[in-house]
Amino acid sequence: MNDPVDIAIAFAIIASTGGGVVMLGLLVRALARRWAQGAAPAAGELDQLRSGMLRLEAEVSELHERLDFAERVLARDRPAGLLDG
Repeated sequence: MNDPVDIAIAFAIIASTGGGVVMLGLLVRALARRWAQGAAPAAGELDQLRSGMLRLEAEVSELHERLDFAERVLARDRPAGLLDG
């Protein structure tokens, strides 16, 4: 895990996963704020928001799969006794 490439890969995956989660959270907060003010979205706007939400959910799911894969690769390349207490 001390290899700079491994560290860079892990950081990139974690950062992109966090970015997707933050974007999803910002979208949900903006919608909640708007609806709390009594402004109901138009039908076309609601469809656009749904498709954006589905796209973000798919992106977060893909990033989660990539993170799992990177964790398995990094764990596989570690020496056997490294994780022993």
